[in-house]
Amino acid sequence: MEATVIFPGDYFSPEAPAENYQAEFAAAAATNGIHPVVFNFEDYIGGSPLRIFADAPLPELVIYRGWMMTPSQYGRFHDDLVDKGFRPLTSPACYERMHCFPAAYEMLEGQTPRMLAFPANGRRVTVDADLVNRTFDRFMVKDYVKSMKGTSFPTCIDTPITQKELDKLIAEFIRLRGALFTGGIVLKEYVDLKRYEERTNE
Repeated sequence: MEATVIFPGDYFSPEAPAENYQAEFAAAAATNGIHPVVFNFEDYIGGSPLRIFADAPLPELVIYRGWMMTPSQYGRFHDDLVDKGFRPLTSPACYERMHCFPAAYEMLEGQTPRMLAFPANGRRVTVDADLVNRTFDRFMVKDYVKSMKGTSFPTCIDTPITQKELDKLIAEFIRLRGALFTGGIVLKEYVDLKRYEERTNE
């Protein structure tokens, strides 16, 4: 079976693969039955029509390998691919289930630390401090997709925490995530990673 693998184009050279994906693009090009192409990722996410840069007809089955999209962005991408005659491997429903942690958690419960999810109403989220205090000794904050690693935002918060403190923390998280904020707030039980001698098991 042959397949098209579609990669994001480079910011400065949209017809070439983005720098982070150049090695994968080359590996795909060297694999029988795999046809790598790029598309105008930056412009497309900004609202422009989908443009696929290819010199020859492509297999209908298409696999996306690229930067994260929000579920609504991926839904549009999927539909635009279908309109161009492709058959995307991943449906919008499957993408959202794997992309947004509360949906994926249904399959992982008991195999991953506990979590509480609080959906957003626009950019506002109500998080119940009493419930948080009853549930966790320590927790971390994410939206439905990502945390704020690599910033000044705390990686671990101890309980008990007051409602005022929690509201301030959540508002700051949403501000830092900006336009990337997705779905709502997820609080995950903070646990220490298992270690093998000096190495963590990730």
